[in-house]
Amino acid sequence: MKLLQFKMGGEQYVVDVLAIHSVEKILDITRVPNAPKGVIGVINVRGLMTTIVDVRGNQSEERNSYTKDARIVLIEDQNDPLGFIVDQTSNVFTIEDQMYHQALEAGENQRNHPYSCGVIYIDEQWYTIFDYQSLFRS
Repeated sequence: MKLLQFKMGGEQYVVDVLAIHSVEKILDITRVPNAPKGVIGVINVRGLMTTIVDVRGNQSEERNSYTKDARIVLIEDQNDPLGFIVDQTSNVFTIEDQMYHQALEAGENQRNHPYSCGVIYIDEQWYTIFDYQSLFRS
C-alpha cells in the first residue's frame, strides 16, 4: 500500500494514494456566492469543475497567502471530485496493508480531529491518517 505524506497546519498526514486523482499547484479558485460553509470555491482542472473544500478551518484564506509549496490534492469518490489545500506534499511511503488496517482499527475510537481516522508510525515519526471519505459525508 502506498501513502502520500503531506503537511497541513503544522501537522503531518498521510492519505492512501489510490484515493488521489491528482496533486496540482495552487490554481485560481473561483469563489461561489452563498456557497455552503466549508466550500472555498471551484477550480477547472483539465475541463473538470472541482469543488475545493476547507479542511484547515480558515475559509477566509486568499490565494496570495499560500506558499510556493502549497498544493491542491484532488480526490474522487464515485466520480465526484473534491479538492483540499495542503501546505506541502513530500514523500510517498510504501507500507504493508496490515500495518495500515491495524492503525485504522486502533483509531476508530480515538478521533481527535474531524479529518482523522487514526495514526500510524512510519520511519520513526507519527502521522495522522487523513480521512478523505469524511469530506464526502459533510
